[in-house]
Amino acid sequence: PIKAASTAVLLLLLVAGNIQLHAQTTARARIDITSSVDPIDMANGLHMLSVSASAITTTHGVARWEIIPFSEDGWTAAPAAVIDMPDLHFVNCPSVERSEADFFRGVATARLDEAQRKCDQLKNVARQQYEAALAAKLSEVRKNLMAPAVVSDRCTSFFDVVTRVSMTQGPAIELIFSDAIETCRTPQNVPPPSPNVKAVLVLLNTVTRPSRMSPAQAFLERKRQVQRFAPWLEVIPSWSLNAEAAQQNAVKGPTATLVTNRGN
Repeated sequence: PIKAASTAVLLLLLVAGNIQLHAQTTARARIDITSSVDPIDMANGLHMLSVSASAITTTHGVARWEIIPFSEDGWTAAPAAVIDMPDLHFVNCPSVERSEADFFRGVATARLDEAQRKCDQLKNVARQQYEAALAAKLSEVRKNLMAPAVVSDRCTSFFDVVTRVSMTQGPAIELIFSDAIETCRTPQNVPPPSPNVKAVLVLLNTVTRPSRMSPAQAFLERKRQVQRFAPWLEVIPSWSLNAEAAQQNAVKGPTATLVTNRGN
């Protein structure tokens, strides 16, 4: 149930609104590695993305995944891993050349049927090769979505990350995993990114939480603080994933297909 729900929630957010994603989309997971983030919640959030990666990739035509840990280097943080997805090759089947034997209807039909059979074989081989290569690349993505090592002596430049996301050249999917506790500088208003960039903050729990506040209250308060400076940023809690959400919000995306061009 959790696996299904995580996929549904992320896909629902990624297809909502006016986003204009298409082939050659880059998906980035920006991961807060500072010590204020609850490590259990971080592990759960990254697992959520791990089980959603396949659906996100095929639905939005993701050509590259980048995994980017950050702390005080939110603006300049470099990817720890870059995984390029395989290309889906189109099969162009040659046209069937006519011959004198085609005067006989049965001969012409047999030749066309044989050409179609060979074309289908080529198409199936290409599909199998693509699916095998895609599975291998997605496995690599999942291996790099393990909870990273935590740094305890650095501040968190959360709003530098948000600013960097706002200046991203799309098409792109930007997924931020953080408790959104800014400790490096004073937050400032951040303009929205271009329409072909979708940004989602998976707002994680902090290690310490005011005892007077429930997790839900803490989430709503921090969401309000974040959207005060970046109202365009989608914010979801990691603990919102459940079977009911999956059943209500399931989104079906297109699957990868091969197009066969055949002459007359």
